[in-house]
Amino acid sequence: MIGAIVSGLFSLGDKFVEDKDKKTEFAFKTQEIFFKLLEKLVDAKTVPWVDAVVKLMIASVTMMRPVGSFALTLIGLYLDARDYPINETMNMALEAAFPSWMAARQVDKHKKKKKQSFIDEDEDW
Repeated sequence: MIGAIVSGLFSLGDKFVEDKDKKTEFAFKTQEIFFKLLEKLVDAKTVPWVDAVVKLMIASVTMMRPVGSFALTLIGLYLDARDYPINETMNMALEAAFPSWMAARQVDKHKKKKKQSFIDEDEDW
C-alpha cells in the first residue's frame, strides 16, 4: 500500500514538474520520505505479534526479488542437469534470472550514487 502511494507521487512528479533537476530532487525527496515512513513502521511499538507481522511483511517485499530469481536459476540448472526437454529460450531465461537481478541491482546502485552526488553538488550552491 505504501509502495502504491510512493509510485503515485512519482507519477505526479513526472506529470507536473518539467525541469529535470527538479524532477530528480522531487524523486529523491519522495524516496527519502518513503524510507523514513518504513523506518517509523519498523520502530513502532504495538502488540508484539503485530510488530513481528509488519517487520516480516517489509522483509518479504524486499527479499522477494533476490530469493525468487535465485530459485528460478536453481530450477533452470536442475532442469538442465536432468536433461529435461525444455525450450532453449526458457532455459536461458531461467538460468539468467539471478545474474540479471545482480546486474540490475548494480545499475540501480550506480544510478542512486549519481543522483545523490548530483543533489549534493546542487546543495553546495
